[in-house]
Amino acid sequence: MAKIESPITLVGLGRSGTTLIERAFASTSSVCSCGETGGIIFGTYAGALDSYFHSPGLRYDSRELFAADVVRRLFSSLFNISEASHWFHKPAGIPKMISWPNYKSKNDRFEFPTQWYWETLDAVFPNARYITVLRNPWDIVTSRMIFSGWPEMGGWDDIKIMYDFISARSHNMEILFFEDLVNDPYSEISTLFGKLGVEHDEKLKEVVSKKHVPTEKNNERNLLNELHGPEFDDATRELISNIWQSHGRKFYSPEGFRSFF
Repeated sequence: MAKIESPITLVGLGRSGTTLIERAFASTSSVCSCGETGGIIFGTYAGALDSYFHSPGLRYDSRELFAADVVRRLFSSLFNISEASHWFHKPAGIPKMISWPNYKSKNDRFEFPTQWYWETLDAVFPNARYITVLRNPWDIVTSRMIFSGWPEMGGWDDIKIMYDFISARSHNMEILFFEDLVNDPYSEISTLFGKLGVEHDEKLKEVVSKKHVPTEKNNERNLLNELHGPEFDDATRELISNIWQSHGRKFYSPEGFRSFF
C-alpha cells in the first residue's frame, strides 16, 4: 500500500521527455499516477501558511506542519493513493502561481526561492524519491517556442532556475537523459522501474514506443539559427555543464555558440 509521504516525484521542465515518463507510470497497474501536481502542492501550501482553520487530524505544532498536512489531506481526497503499491506525480515546471519574493531566502542565487521549493516538498513528502530528465537546453528552448509559442528568454530563465534547484538534490535523484529515452525508451524506463522497485505491465513496451507531442526536427534546426542564446554568468554555465559532466555526458551548442558551454 502506497504511503502519502512517499511518492515517486518527477521534477524538471516540459519538452524534455516528462510526458513519456508520466504515461509509463500511468500504464502500470501497481502505480497510482496523479498527473501534474505543482499547482496544488505549492499553491495550497503557500495558501495554508496564511490560513488558519480547524479540521480533525491536522497538525497544529507549526504553520509548516499544518500546511503540509493540508496538502496531504487534499491529495488523499483527490487520488486513490492508498489502493496502489506506489504513487507517482509530476510537479514539473517552475511554480509561478506564488509570489517568489515572499519566499526568497538569503541563500537563493536567483529570483526563484529554491530553498523554499525544497523545504515545501520535504515537508509535504518527506520520503519522496526524485527523478528528472535532462535534455540539451538549446533543444528545450526551441521545442518550447515551437510547441507552446513561449518566448526564447523566458525559456532560458526557466532553465537557469531548473538547474539551480536540481543541483541542490542531484546527488539523491535518478537522472535520465532525453537522448537515451529517444534511442531506447523501453530499456531506460524498465531500468528506472527496477531501481524504484516498480513492477510493470506488458503494455509498457507499447506505451513507450509511441512518440508523445514531438516537434519537427527541421523546424527546430531553422529556429536555432535565429536564437539569441542565454545570458548566463560564468557560474551558471559551469553549474549546468558540471551536472552533465558528473554523469559522463556533454551537450553541444549550435554552430557559433560552442564557446557558451
